[in-house]
Amino acid sequence: MIRENRSRSRMHSRYGSRFDEDHSKGFGFFFKLTMIIMLLVALTLGYRINEVKQFVKIPEAIRLSVKNLTAWFPFESWFNLKDTSVSAAGYQKLADNYYVNGSTTCSSILNGVVLSINDDEKNILVQHDNGVLATYGNLESIDVIAGERVNQGAALGSFNESVKMDFLYNGAAIDYLQAMAIQ
Repeated sequence: MIRENRSRSRMHSRYGSRFDEDHSKGFGFFFKLTMIIMLLVALTLGYRINEVKQFVKIPEAIRLSVKNLTAWFPFESWFNLKDTSVSAAGYQKLADNYYVNGSTTCSSILNGVVLSINDDEKNILVQHDNGVLATYGNLESIDVIAGERVNQGAALGSFNESVKMDFLYNGAAIDYLQAMAIQ
């Protein structure tokens, strides 16, 4: 403490009180600039994560495109946001409620939230954003957990020959095409 005061006194004797003013102004400017840059980076990263994970729906009128600004860094690999989706869940009906999609990956037909998983019967219940309640059954493996948000085309699990899908909307059973048509 005494040594610090002596140093300060020497600076005052050499530079006068102007040293403290210039030093604090420079530090204040640098500090404010750093905080603004950190805020902008945090907002940009949050916005990009929301674009991929869709936690909050942002109206088209105020939606921004920051992909060009952030294209130079490996954003997706930093935050595990690589697209692992199968092409937008184009299913073909086989019989009853059994469908195939050209692969053995069961993918979500729309954005939604996984409500429950039944490991014994190997099925997944998903509440889609359009209000459709979908049960994906006859699965070989399950790759999601209850409460997880899934995007359209996101891998839910895998199946052998076909996946059984049942759809409900307002308590009434509907088929795949009707589920896709509901806005």
